[in-house]
Amino acid sequence: MSRSRTLLGVVVTLLSSLALAEGAWFETGTLTAVIDGEERLLRTFGTLVAADVADGVEDAQQRALLERVAGTEQHTATHKLVEGMTLGGIVLTPPTLWVVLTFHHDASGAAGPHDVTLQFPLDPTTLELSDPDQVEIKYFPNGSSYDDFYALTDGALSLTAVEVVDDVTLRVRGAFAGVLTHQTSFDLVHDPDTAIAVEAGFVVERVVGSQLVLETLQGAD
Repeated sequence: MSRSRTLLGVVVTLLSSLALAEGAWFETGTLTAVIDGEERLLRTFGTLVAADVADGVEDAQQRALLERVAGTEQHTATHKLVEGMTLGGIVLTPPTLWVVLTFHHDASGAAGPHDVTLQFPLDPTTLELSDPDQVEIKYFPNGSSYDDFYALTDGALSLTAVEVVDDVTLRVRGAFAGVLTHQTSFDLVHDPDTAIAVEAGFVVERVVGSQLVLETLQGAD
């Protein structure tokens, strides 16, 4: 999943900067949190991507990704179904509905300092949390980074409601609390010397799947 998360960050950052100039972001959810004693309000967003969004982008990888999402609606709160794996009738990994929620601190929808991301697996049949050990909650006090962020290494996520809105949309409500510690790589470790407390609740009205960007990411795994 790490390559998907990397590409997802690239896409969200690109869309943030390009759609922001057009004022095209709309709010889809909120997260209220107290992080290290500071109250913060963050939001998830959607955007209508312009058909010419890739025009003038020189980087080949960025241009290819933007061409895939041009003319579509994209969201910072998404889900995708990962099919299970079997061998000789034995289930190696069950089907999993992965949910990724990216909350921006900037009310305009731009990526920046104090953003929070949540990633967690759901049972696609029951829509319940399938494996608490696979939950990842990250806090970026200095902006998006792969080697300078905080992660929940002692604490828990609770989901109070996961509801089907339509064929591609979920509504998700939940909370988490515990301790965030500083991280410098994808391999999360608990570092008590850098621990800060966190308590948060969130409601996202539109968690959207079946998007072109998710198909692109899945193809890159």
